[in-house]
Amino acid sequence: METFAQIAPNIAANCLILLGTAALLFPKTMAAFVGIQPVAPVGISEIRSTLGSFFLGLGATCLWLQSADAFTVLGVSRLKTLAMWLQKPSWVVCFFSVGAGILS
Repeated sequence: METFAQIAPNIAANCLILLGTAALLFPKTMAAFVGIQPVAPVGISEIRSTLGSFFLGLGATCLWLQSADAFTVLGVSRLKTLAMWLQKPSWVVCFFSVGAGILS
């Protein structure tokens, strides 16, 4: 039986894939979730590419490679995101970032 320490990075990667998919499909909702607002139509594309594609790609890469290096990149990216969001707190997002960073 696998331990939680072995399963936790995969849980974080799956959460990131779900978040990325939601950002691709519902960019305005996800923008509100992270506390930003697009001011022009090109902003929607930016949200899809930044939040959607990056999160989806990073999560899928972690699941595919199953490498400690890939999961380290996932953890560092989430903790860096947390540090940026702490400047303008959205506590739901901060909680998710801390959880994903710790799990990976």
